[in-house]
Amino acid sequence: MNRAVLLFSVLIALAAMACDDTMPSGGNDPTPTSIIASTWRLESIERNGQTERIDAAMAILLRFDSTTFAGNGPCNRYSGSYAIDGAAMTITALESGDSPCDQADLQARYLDGLRGVTGHAATATTLKLYAAGGSTVLTYGRSSATIDTTPKNVDPAGRTWRLVKIEAGGVIDTLVEAPWVTLTLGTRASGKGPCSQYSALYTIDSIAIDFEDLESSNESCPRAEREARYFTALDNAHSYYSTEKTLRIRHDGGTLHYIPHVPDDTVRNGPIAGREWRLRKIADGQDTIEIGMSAGVSIAFGLQGEFSGLGPCSRYLGTYSSDGRKLSIGSLSDGGITCSARPLEERYLRLLKNAARYEATEAELWIITAEGATLYYERGRQMGNPLVGTSWRLEHIAARGGVEAVPNGMVKLSFRDRDFEGISLCNTYEGAYTLAPGGRITIPEFSSTERACLERFEERYFAVLPNVVEYRHGPDRLILFAPTATLYYRPF
Repeated sequence: MNRAVLLFSVLIALAAMACDDTMPSGGNDPTPTSIIASTWRLESIERNGQTERIDAAMAILLRFDSTTFAGNGPCNRYSGSYAIDGAAMTITALESGDSPCDQADLQARYLDGLRGVTGHAATATTLKLYAAGGSTVLTYGRSSATIDTTPKNVDPAGRTWRLVKIEAGGVIDTLVEAPWVTLTLGTRASGKGPCSQYSALYTIDSIAIDFEDLESSNESCPRAEREARYFTALDNAHSYYSTEKTLRIRHDGGTLHYIPHVPDDTVRNGPIAGREWRLRKIADGQDTIEIGMSAGVSIAFGLQGEFSGLGPCSRYLGTYSSDGRKLSIGSLSDGGITCSARPLEERYLRLLKNAARYEATEAELWIITAEGATLYYERGRQMGNPLVGTSWRLEHIAARGGVEAVPNGMVKLSFRDRDFEGISLCNTYEGAYTLAPGGRITIPEFSSTERACLERFEERYFAVLPNVVEYRHGPDRLILFAPTATLYYRPF
């Protein structure tokens, strides 16, 4: 054989080998029935030119029905639906369990491979599933093993679920600002939509779910468009996937995602007072605004019904009340400082003023308004109290009219954990105080004895002290700032 013939033969052989690893053309497609009603065991995963051989003992199995498939993965059972047209194949839905195992990475690689399938080729002994571009992704051998193709859904009936995401018509709505949207599968389906109460008849079996005659209270709110998408999705629901932790209802055009709902009266909110919370995100209507930590926007709640914080431009303070679930803001005022972020600050303070309830853990705080907007915070540093156990002697008062020294040098102020006491020129006095991050201090309670005093200095001192808003503290100096004057103290 001369060199030309030999070279031609080698090229023909290489071409044949190459054809073995690419998706076949439409003229040589196997018939769709060649993969149906047979069980296939995964032998290898090919990705980025690297082939990963799969141990037969893992028994990663796949079985196709006419429009659905099911199988056993390395960790969890999986199932889904597919469409086929000649050699072309599309995975239209894929669900799996969420139990952890030491092969979780392999499970993820395998399911990612399935999701990317665009074509297939089958022989009597081998099934290959291809990704876009024609490279082999998954290779199976025919298996005599049997798998249970019955869906393993946890029965979602008799429970209440909270909606966390709507996928419909190409729109993905996370609903983070409307955490009350629920679905209860009782005798009837019922719940609270983005705006309205609703109910419907429904039927359910091990895999299918159908809603009929949906009725709602037709309330109007800014989220009406979102509610329309939600109700349309329920009307077109056809199947579901459920575990103890999740319910996904599939409908024509997308999926509704739920998690178990915890009623408000059973939410175990952690304490919000006595610590700093840093704002990380604002969700208001269709807007989600990320707040960088460098912005330093924060809030701190005191133990006596007061709070203070730092906005994008100004410091702010106010009063609040709470029963551990509901949150109501009484007064709220800010410094009114103008900066480039002033529109954001005004929006933030408006939402804070409209707070209706909250959810708090050790690490996170959500403040939710009556309209459904949500302020997301994460826990800042625990607030220390550098004033506890210290005693001070007033040195002078600095006001706009100048500096005024204490007449006899004997005005004393001593701090305990949450309150203070002192001696002035003619009277004793006491009160409660709270500290907040950024050197903020408030005095919600203040009283004094009522002995007559010829020194008007005491009257001026008592007018300033209850209105202090900020402090500076060092080993040899305490300064209390009020809107009208500043109090300077030395250690006593």
